[in-house]
Amino acid sequence: MSLTEDCFTGFLESVPQRLGFRTAGLGEVPLEEALGMIAEAGYTMVEFCMEHRDSSSYGGSLSGLGLSSVSYHGKKDTPDVRERMIHSAVGKACELGAGVLVLGSPLSALCSRESFFEECSRVMKMLPSGMRPAWEPEPGTVLKDLAVFGELADHLGSEAGLNLDFGHAFLDGSSPSGAVQAYGDRILHTHIEDIACGVHRHLLPGHGEFPWKAMLKALAGIRYSGPLVVDLFELPVAPLTYVKASYSGVLRELGVT
Repeated sequence: MSLTEDCFTGFLESVPQRLGFRTAGLGEVPLEEALGMIAEAGYTMVEFCMEHRDSSSYGGSLSGLGLSSVSYHGKKDTPDVRERMIHSAVGKACELGAGVLVLGSPLSALCSRESFFEECSRVMKMLPSGMRPAWEPEPGTVLKDLAVFGELADHLGSEAGLNLDFGHAFLDGSSPSGAVQAYGDRILHTHIEDIACGVHRHLLPGHGEFPWKAMLKALAGIRYSGPLVVDLFELPVAPLTYVKASYSGVLRELGVT
């Protein structure tokens, strides 16, 4: 068996231990209950999102789940709200022991690229030792794609990390292998979901056109060791059933048995 096959097999076997779900996707469910749902579905990790209604006041455990990151996106927030929320996110990350802080950017209509880059420079200065930022490109925001992230990374230096949302990159025409090869050493965290018909709508795994196996091979090729976090928002009346379906769907699409 070649090294590449060994690497791929080992990566495949490690997937269940690194699958996570975002608490923002269960934003209307009390956080303690949401964490219980994520664990019951089979996930072993959770992304603690500041957008969840209970995030600021929550002081409980993570229901046995590992912590993938603390995150804040706030794409519709004003600059002063973003500043306050980023400080809160850093504090929560310190409280929970998160090594990665996932951050989004404002909508492009609300902020200039220059102002956002200045915000990112301030973030770099406020992070404690041992914590790294991972910015997420998203269509419609200032950080709209991987090309703009490349400019941001050049501006900030080697400590600036990437949260690679594979669905967003796929919408921009980037293949999983191309995105990973271009930014592999900066990928600290990932979001995964299905995408269909070039529309920015996060779908259950298996309900779109995303090339799951190609993603897996690309990540295995760089020996990625971070989390794979499912990013879904359009949850039905029975969210537990949906979260369970997302977990089984990921395993099915990736060929994990």
